[in-house]
Amino acid sequence: MPFTTRRRPATTTTTTARPYRRSIFARRQPRVVHHHQQRKPTLKDKVTGALTRLKGSLTGRPGVKVSPV
Repeated sequence: MPFTTRRRPATTTTTTARPYRRSIFARRQPRVVHHHQQRKPTLKDKVTGALTRLKGSLTGRPGVKVSPV
């Protein structure tokens, strides 16, 4: 081997698998509901619920914070 070429040491690279992260806007698989039909909550539903909880916290009314079932 000529002296101008240099051998690199053998290195091994290991990769770690990262868990799959889903965006909040990604569609999920439909839930299996056997007793009654439920609709999937939209982003509007989530924002409305968060604002309602905030309103209940600010006004000091815990009954407003509780989400109806």
